[in-house]
Amino acid sequence: MAKEEARYHYISGMYNITKDGEKKETNSTTFVCATNENDNPSGIPTMGYMTKCCRKHAEESGYEYVEDSFFILSIIELTKEQYDALNDTVEPED
Repeated sequence: MAKEEARYHYISGMYNITKDGEKKETNSTTFVCATNENDNPSGIPTMGYMTKCCRKHAEESGYEYVEDSFFILSIIELTKEQYDALNDTVEPED
């Protein structure tokens, strides 16, 4: 059996939030994804997963997610090296 290669993607999107029924702002969000063919053939999370993340973030910040407001701005396929760089949290020294 051939070794399975992971797929890497960077997804950016936007969604609206409200507070007390009034539109407050449009938030941006990103997802950095690593998947394999067996777990997720498309290589990206489902729209439902991304919407759930947006809703959760809005609620944790004291706002309400505006239903059906999430949309994807871009999907970029990454190399393993690019994926690793985006997830590298080491701060460079001055």
